[in-house]
Amino acid sequence: MTELNQYCFSNMHKLREIQKIPNSILSIGSNAFDSTLISSFTVPLSTVNLSDSVFRDCSLLIVFTIPAGCALMNLGNFIFEGCSSLKKIECIDSAYFVVDNGGLFNKNRTSLICFPPASPINFFSFLQNVQTISPYAFYGCRNLQSILIPDNSISSIGHSAFAYCTSLKYINIPLCVKNIEQSAFIGCSNLHCGMIVQNKSISFRQTLIESSSLSPTVLKDCELITCKHDSFKLPVPNSFFYVFIEM
Repeated sequence: MTELNQYCFSNMHKLREIQKIPNSILSIGSNAFDSTLISSFTVPLSTVNLSDSVFRDCSLLIVFTIPAGCALMNLGNFIFEGCSSLKKIECIDSAYFVVDNGGLFNKNRTSLICFPPASPINFFSFLQNVQTISPYAFYGCRNLQSILIPDNSISSIGHSAFAYCTSLKYINIPLCVKNIEQSAFIGCSNLHCGMIVQNKSISFRQTLIESSSLSPTVLKDCELITCKHDSFKLPVPNSFFYVFIEM
């Protein structure tokens, strides 16, 4: 047996624990654990592929672990969609992935793959070598309040990358960002006017508003500290504001 078929445990609402998956399993099919009640998952050492939506709506999943020596190379799309309790992704000496600042990246840190929706981290700053934010990377990260993107870093923000980050209030979009895909900010109900966009091109801004499901007010100038929408002191380092000043 080398594969767990798609939907093999889907909707088994009494499944709370996976004690042992044989190390012969090379691939786990799409939606394999969809809507189960598992609280943790450790990828088998021999597993190379996790298909799309493997853990969809696993609302009690808290920890996901890629152990040392694991052969995992490929992660499908939306594997943690609906995993509203996921707090931590662990990656121990993987040849293909790394965890940094709570987020899962490819090994050379050029692409952020995903960030746990229930992480307590409220400020996230990208390293300068990161080039892409994958689709659904921050989907539903309810504690995330502010994002810092350095100059000469991110070039592309994927589909629904920040969708339903309901606490997100501030993010900067430097000139290096060339592509923002559909619904990138849909459901960001607290992102009223805290988006700092360095590209002043009318066409870029119009495309940003139309494709990313944003209100036009997010691009209006306002005082970050005294903004009428600001109901608390933002817990971010001073360097966050230095970027805005330099723009």
